[in-house]
Amino acid sequence: MNYKFPKAERLNSKKIINQLFEKGSEKTNSVFLYPFRVVYQSAPKPSENPTAILISISKRSFKKAVDRNLIKRRMKEAYRLNKSIIHENGAAAFPSNIAFMYVGKEILPYALIESKMKIVLQKIADHYLK
Repeated sequence: MNYKFPKAERLNSKKIINQLFEKGSEKTNSVFLYPFRVVYQSAPKPSENPTAILISISKRSFKKAVDRNLIKRRMKEAYRLNKSIIHENGAAAFPSNIAFMYVGKEILPYALIESKMKIVLQKIADHYLK
């Protein structure tokens, strides 16, 4: 498994982000596991593009950019090391876009963030196994 996190795996298209957060859309699914709220959608057809992710932390909860960046780094690292969980089932069986939103009110240690990330990614993978 490739543990890199290239630019192609970062979600930055405003059009795709709007589709991901569109209210009442049948294309999107969500998972909630404290401290994460995760919204994801699958591609209409299998593609060679990797899964793109977005990481969001509320400025209302964490006023200092230093704190938001710390949490983002921890979330990116936890995803990077465990993204193989959703890619185990082949190219047609994983989501194309994922948005991770941190809803916790305090900065959690990396070990806890990583364990929760594993559980969330497993839930997403289980959705595609059905």
